Amino acid sequence: MKLTIRVRPKQDRQPSPKKKQKGIALVTVLSILSVLTVLSVAIISLAGTELRSARSYSDNVRTRQLSETVISMVVGQIRDATRTDKTTGGGLFGGGW
Repeated sequence: MKLTIRVRPKQDRQPSPKKKQKGIALVTVLSILSVLTVLSVAIISLAGTELRSARSYSDNVRTRQLSETVISMVVGQIRDATRTDKTTGGGLFGGGW
């Protein structure tokens, strides 16, 4: 029983063109995926900022309306109190007692 081992000559260890194409495709896909991830994070962040901005604006409008309501009520009470003709109206809601 004789055992023979054949040694092949070393070839250049350069990847084949198909392997290069697969490597380029992988790099391209990972690059596109990372760009899409960054864009998604930016859009989500922007949406959160817009939501906070809209909520702040809504709170400001509500505060302004409430303050104008109070001012109108006080002006009405002052007019009622300083009116010389007291036969009509009176009171906060116009009930003449």
